[in-house]
Amino acid sequence: MTLYDLGLDWSEQEREQIIEYAKEALNSYRVLKRRERMMLQAEAPDVKSPTFSDMPRSQNLSNSSEDRMIHYLAALEEAKDLRMRYKEIERSINACQGDDGVYVSLLRLKYIEGKQLYAICNQLNYGDTWLYEKGLDKALSLFAETWDFGRIPREVRNGKNAEKTRK
Repeated sequence: MTLYDLGLDWSEQEREQIIEYAKEALNSYRVLKRRERMMLQAEAPDVKSPTFSDMPRSQNLSNSSEDRMIHYLAALEEAKDLRMRYKEIERSINACQGDDGVYVSLLRLKYIEGKQLYAICNQLNYGDTWLYEKGLDKALSLFAETWDFGRIPREVRNGKNAEKTRK
């Protein structure tokens, strides 16, 4: 059961803000997933044992092997963080309830699979009027209530700038 079902609706201004923040969160999904793939493509550096010779050494005091290993481990850690963030978006989409999963399907098709709205209408067997007048806004509202345990509506209600707290 959601706040929307209980009739605890938002003002028009709050609803518009909530929907905009939900769109931003959903639009970040593919970017997060692409960045995670890029971070995982980083190759582990070769760690070579030092060579000993009588040749004069460079005055460079940094250890490039160590630096490469640190960057590699940081990339793996960032990939793990990115995965957690986009998995939270997937979890929140799957938690949206109502109308036999049509809102879950709508959000998955639009934001995860990246389909165009006309293709979504055809696949869901709904008219574009329903999609533009009710479906998309309700789906985004349901997502906002489930994403990060309702963080978007809380921030909008409390008057905080969600943009600042998300970064």
